[in-house]
Amino acid sequence: VANERFYQKLKNDFSNFKGLTLNEGVKDSQGLLTTKASYQFISKVVGLSMQTKDLFPNQVSGDIDVSELDDESIQKMNKLGKIINNIEKLISGEVQIKQALDGKKVLDENFKKQLLQFRNQRLIGKIKENITNDKDILIPWGAAHLPEIEDFLKDQGYSLEKTKFRKAINLAPVIPKALMALVKISVNQKKEAEVSPSS
Repeated sequence: VANERFYQKLKNDFSNFKGLTLNEGVKDSQGLLTTKASYQFISKVVGLSMQTKDLFPNQVSGDIDVSELDDESIQKMNKLGKIINNIEKLISGEVQIKQALDGKKVLDENFKKQLLQFRNQRLIGKIKENITNDKDILIPWGAAHLPEIEDFLKDQGYSLEKTKFRKAINLAPVIPKALMALVKISVNQKKEAEVSPSS
């Protein structure tokens, strides 16, 4: 999620891009994710926008399918999706913090390895497939993936020519909205504590 202006600027800047975009995004062709994480409500609460599917031109997937993950990682993806989706219920008071964060320890080392290294290796494979086609390649992936990708490209003889920073989020209007959401959660927790029978 980011400011709408950030996405508009990106789309304009890459509107004439003629190369290949290797998209990030784990597919779920077999419907193995019973609880799919949605950032739509979170973005709405803090006044941000979500990335649209047509942001970049000439897109192909550079990512994996859920079916390629082991069973434990799929279970943890479902738990993580439940935690993210419970934020809306937390604010409305439908669930309590303990319920919402059930499974909070899902991000163990094996799970991180599956989500980062395994996916990075797939992306690197896609780069290798297309790097000889004499085309520019755009890799709009999250920051956690990029160090390994940058190391791979350096090993291939490429060097960093230029770095450009873009402001994705203006925190000034976001922080008050996020704080209001936290206040609502706190108030709902207090109400629940007051009505709950003592043990």
